Amino acid sequence: MRAAGGRMIVAFAIAPVLACRREPPVRLVAGVHDTVIVNSTGAWPIPVDAIDRRGNAHPVEAAHFRWISGDTVHISKDGSVRCSRATDAVVQASVGDVSTTFALYCRPMRGFAFGDHTIGLFVEGPPRELHIVGDGIDHRPETLIAARLTVHDSSIAVLDRDRVVPRRPGMTRIDVEAGDSRTSYFVEVLAKVNDPSRLRPHQAFVEHTSLDPAAPRTWRIAPGRYESRFLPDAVGRGSIAIGTTSANCSRYGDGAPHLSCVADHDTDVIAAAVAQARDDRAVGGTLVIRRLADPPQAMSYFLNVNYLAAR
Repeated sequence: MRAAGGRMIVAFAIAPVLACRREPPVRLVAGVHDTVIVNSTGAWPIPVDAIDRRGNAHPVEAAHFRWISGDTVHISKDGSVRCSRATDAVVQASVGDVSTTFALYCRPMRGFAFGDHTIGLFVEGPPRELHIVGDGIDHRPETLIAARLTVHDSSIAVLDRDRVVPRRPGMTRIDVEAGDSRTSYFVEVLAKVNDPSRLRPHQAFVEHTSLDPAAPRTWRIAPGRYESRFLPDAVGRGSIAIGTTSANCSRYGDGAPHLSCVADHDTDVIAAAVAQARDDRAVGGTLVIRRLADPPQAMSYFLNVNYLAAR
């Protein structure tokens, strides 16, 4: 979830530690640190934990709730709230003589906003923030989200709060649940190699180079599925043409020098600067050749490789 300032807070379940006999609570905690965010459009139980003097926690099943301030909300006798619109309130939860006051944020969602749900990382490279945006019930973007995140293969990538941290080359999936909504992010972790002719699945060749209109450059690649792209250092600084000698390729619709290719045998990736009127200077940039996984393991999705350019 994201606090009002835009920072994401991932809500983790706290496993209750039970003694043989439960001691009387010395304090209560609602939600995460007395903050409850509700993204569901249906009845949603407000989680309250009782903490005893040993620090053991167990869920409370019969807390009493009382509205304190803010927008008016109705909490049923079983401790459920139904959010029909975005509201903020301060509520008190009590069990006997012990009570706590917490912030209740109603942020009902219709689902998750459409966007880029692919994440690319490098082994031993920096992590990347998992940017989750919901589709609010009022059709506005919602970033205050209490999300449960599940990584399918933690040997490939793990979560550190709101960041995805790479571990080893491969592909995995992160499932996101918030309220009644679910979505998934696809993560590929790549390993850098120095020789494009020896690329294997989940490996990438990254080279900063200068392209001269009079001297195209070539890089040999082995048979397989590839994605190749040239990222100029400066926007609008010359035009780049990219192709291959014999591979079967298609161009992406973004208008950039960006190809998806299948090579049946050894072939060359060719990149050249296109001379412009009164401007035949070389164009600097980064070439990225990424080896894609072979079917049936291949995942068909567009990966934004701008972040791959090692400057």
